[in-house]
Amino acid sequence: MTGDRGLRARRSATYRSWSQFMSGQTPADIRPEVLSSWCRTRRLLAPDIAIAPLGHAEANHEALLASTRVLDDTMRDTLRESNVAVAIADLRGQIVWTTGEPRLMRVAEKVNYAPGGLWDEASIGTNAMSLALSCDRPSAICSAEHWSLALHDWSCYAAPIRDPKTQRRFGVLNFSTPWDRAHPAMCMAVTALAQRLGAETAASAAASDLGGDGIRLSVLGEHLLTVASRPVRLTRRQTEIMLLLAMHPAGVSLAELHADLYGDEAVQLGTLKAEVSHLRHLLDGRVSRTPYRLLGKVSVDALDLLEDLRKARVADAVIRFGGPLLPWSESPRIVRLARTVEVAVRDAVLNSNDYESALALVPHMEEDTALADHIMRILPPGDGRRHILRGHLTSID
Repeated sequence: MTGDRGLRARRSATYRSWSQFMSGQTPADIRPEVLSSWCRTRRLLAPDIAIAPLGHAEANHEALLASTRVLDDTMRDTLRESNVAVAIADLRGQIVWTTGEPRLMRVAEKVNYAPGGLWDEASIGTNAMSLALSCDRPSAICSAEHWSLALHDWSCYAAPIRDPKTQRRFGVLNFSTPWDRAHPAMCMAVTALAQRLGAETAASAAASDLGGDGIRLSVLGEHLLTVASRPVRLTRRQTEIMLLLAMHPAGVSLAELHADLYGDEAVQLGTLKAEVSHLRHLLDGRVSRTPYRLLGKVSVDALDLLEDLRKARVADAVIRFGGPLLPWSESPRIVRLARTVEVAVRDAVLNSNDYESALALVPHMEEDTALADHIMRILPPGDGRRHILRGHLTSID
């Protein structure tokens, strides 16, 4: 690895101080929080520890993992291209999620910088995650400030993930990069992203604390909503917004939601923002702020139907199909989804010999002669429903 003269000089000076400490001396030019961590670690670990141990999952990380949905595809691509290895760890220092540039991640995984790895001070010695957790503030550990000699080629930056309102801590976010790519801006970047993750984690935790069966939305044949088993009355517009939010589990911006709902129609963004705010109130806060996302467990009959078809569960999909999907909607995105659902379930039935499922679809597609002809071909000869179906075919010819 190559670096500029300043980084190289700092790395050399820090290594000399680390070597002095390991020989029993007290270096004068090491930051107090790092020196304190070295002193604590000395009683627990040898400096030749080369890999973080793996721990057993003992906590529910659902809310912490849900926070990663704020990382849209663009941000994930940026992180992967920034020569950083990103990790989220819980309050014990156990990593629960990682992402980053693939080549760098392969190197990092050799020291168990991966889900399950324990990066608390007692497990791997001084590092940015352990310091951020013990000091409760953003921390940076550069090269030989790490206790483990195996980590001296890295520089790391970490910040606590906390609820912005209550300051409750959920875990820690870490950026690791080769020592010659270290830069003070990384500390600001990891702190800013940790704040976003904290707000999202808090919202997800709050939704989980509300309990119940989550959100269940029906849009096939009729539109119904239940929240924690409680029916909620929605306007048609609110139903459209609910469905569009459910179609964006990772979250959606106000502008994207506007395009999905109105297309080219001239409607002010403020109008949609007010609609979302009212919907948030109806759902007891289960809609996050930008990016907008439904919080907690979400189930939509149309989306569940498509999942049934993906798994070749044609009969289950037909049972869910209670009729056309919001046929009154003019939302471009919803119109496309409605067409997708109808064509997909029809095509699945026409390619199946399950005549009971085909018959169950007839009330929703009464004018479909191809469907009726298909049933006549697969229905057993002695089945009395053939006569009814033949009469039905005659009526629509």
